[in-house]
Amino acid sequence: MADIDWEILVSRIRAGKCVPFLGAAANISSNELNYLGTPLGPGVSRELAAKLSSLPRDPENLPRVSLQVEVRKDRPYLEDQVENLIHPSACKPSALLRLLADSRLT
Repeated sequence: MADIDWEILVSRIRAGKCVPFLGAAANISSNELNYLGTPLGPGVSRELAAKLSSLPRDPENLPRVSLQVEVRKDRPYLEDQVENLIHPSACKPSALLRLLADSRLT
């Protein structure tokens, strides 16, 4: 985004005229920016699928893989695995999230 776009966006957020809606990629990892963010659904799914004794047909289908993990293991196991993948110690907030959390915006 250009500087003017950021200025307009921030001023509208401050004025309460804009509610930011962030997609899943708002905190995705970036080699270019050198930070480790949260993985997207397919990445979480592949990590979960790797924990199964046999790989599912579609290892990037997060709902299907999650169900298989829950059925083969149990719900607490699934929750623990997902929490480990997106745990705050395993990732950092992106510059966008830090900007939105900045108290100067409000």
